[in-house]
Amino acid sequence: MGRSTNKDSGFERVPHTADVGIRAWGKGLPALFEAAAAGMAEIVFVRAAGTGAPAGSKPVRAVEEAISAEGEDLPDLLHAWLTEILFHAVSEAKVYDRFEVSRISPSSSGAPGSGTGGDGWRIEGTARGEAFDPARHALLTELKAVTYHDLSVGEKNGRFEATALFDV
Repeated sequence: MGRSTNKDSGFERVPHTADVGIRAWGKGLPALFEAAAAGMAEIVFVRAAGTGAPAGSKPVRAVEEAISAEGEDLPDLLHAWLTEILFHAVSEAKVYDRFEVSRISPSSSGAPGSGTGGDGWRIEGTARGEAFDPARHALLTELKAVTYHDLSVGEKNGRFEATALFDV
């Protein structure tokens, strides 16, 4: 546990003295944001071993949640995206393990930095998983919040990378 990767995107846990963190990467912004959400989800929940519900098994009560958020810049957008997912998971007792970003775009009032009144960025996507069931899931880490400490989003050699820390 702690690392997931494929050819184009992935995540890994990063050490931190007081909090829990991830580093995510993706070939584009949607892949990056999906990988960051998957990394956060892996920190919070695991399918319980020995319950007849091994990791990767099909959901019993499938859930799908539309997730949208806005941010002033890309790090703020990542913070808002992860916070919104965490809110739904905790408040509605859902275990998400699959994420799809359908759109990341400048806010409707104009592109950031364009001089046309841009207010930042917007993300739209879907979180999929199942309702929390103590017979099938274990809470690994209770996350209090996504923090702004060391939060970053950037591009390097055609690949987007992000770091996010979570208050435990």
